[in-house]
Amino acid sequence: AMFLALSTGCLSAQMLFLNSIIDLSSTLGSFLMFLWGFSLAIPFYLPSSMFSLKRGGKEGAATIADAFDVSGFGLLAVFNGFVARVIGVKGDLNSMLLH
Repeated sequence: AMFLALSTGCLSAQMLFLNSIIDLSSTLGSFLMFLWGFSLAIPFYLPSSMFSLKRGGKEGAATIADAFDVSGFGLLAVFNGFVARVIGVKGDLNSMLLH
């Protein structure tokens, strides 16, 4: 629950910044992105790794973990295509860059 709260707080601050409700320095914005990544790393990687080890054992854990990775990368490719179309419509990257 602590990691979820940390992640939600970081994302909320970034969303407020993107909607010009609050100002964030580039240092604080970068720190918030680091905290967001940190708060997602343990809940994202640990359960899938534990499931892979329990279900696949020593022989099949890597195959199960790779299946998770392939699925995740496939979803990421779809998401990146969506983001590229949104950026293409707006025509600039200024709103996405740190100032």
